[in-house]
Amino acid sequence: MFPHATGLFTKTGRAPDHDHTTPYGKHGPPGQTGDHNDTPLRRHHHRAKTHAGYTVHQLGPDRWIWRTPHGLHRLVTTSGTTSITRGEFHALRTLAVHLAGDYAAA
Repeated sequence: MFPHATGLFTKTGRAPDHDHTTPYGKHGPPGQTGDHNDTPLRRHHHRAKTHAGYTVHQLGPDRWIWRTPHGLHRLVTTSGTTSITRGEFHALRTLAVHLAGDYAAA
């Protein structure tokens, strides 16, 4: 989910895009796709993430940390968005890397 997004479906009922938080690699290891690497995003949020300088790390099926192009940091859950410090972002990013390794090994 994108920071401060109020819902996943558009007013016309369009379903969200499914973004690979870590891009899929054609020659990468097995197990790259799944809930551990899937972020539901509205189309314009998906494009902003892909082309406007946002970065995201997934902490689990319903938790993400984002860095905006302006250097702001956010923790996003299905309950909402919380501002976090740069230090908290880096600590959570380290956790995200460990979780990604655990999923790849499974």
